[in-house]
Amino acid sequence: MKHFQKIVFVSVLGLGTPSLSEAQTPLENWGTSGDWEVLVDKSKSNGCLMQKTYLDGTLVRLGQLPAENGSYFAALNRDWTHIDATMKDEFYFDFGDELFSGEVVGIVEGEWHGGYAFFNNPEFIEYIGAKTEVTIEGSRRVPLKVNLKGSQQAIAELMRCQSEQTP
Repeated sequence: MKHFQKIVFVSVLGLGTPSLSEAQTPLENWGTSGDWEVLVDKSKSNGCLMQKTYLDGTLVRLGQLPAENGSYFAALNRDWTHIDATMKDEFYFDFGDELFSGEVVGIVEGEWHGGYAFFNNPEFIEYIGAKTEVTIEGSRRVPLKVNLKGSQQAIAELMRCQSEQTP
């Protein structure tokens, strides 16, 4: 039986997600963990993030925002042109045995369109690392399945990266 948890997502439009263009946001390569890149975003209080691009062109990011005492999950794809920066929707993150929900806001970064969710629930990142897949679905009922294989090691590297940063 699924256990449902409401995540406290805080959607701060000015906060944004680290940009895909290094010219817009100073991302510094910190290392890798399997298929995941680990980066430091100098413009976000040296917040570390991990990112991976899937075969369908979806870029998934998970990052730390130390100045805001939280983290974020973002998914972007060049084909998702129906999403714009005004989108706000409740989304569900289904891990099979746990279901989280929260508000996601639209983001557009050049040709990339997607959604961004800031969260302050410390259990959320643990579920990401402990699971092999998450299904994300909003009101459009078009689920996005994200394979999380290797994310537990990447999250450990993300946390190690963050522990080495100074704001």
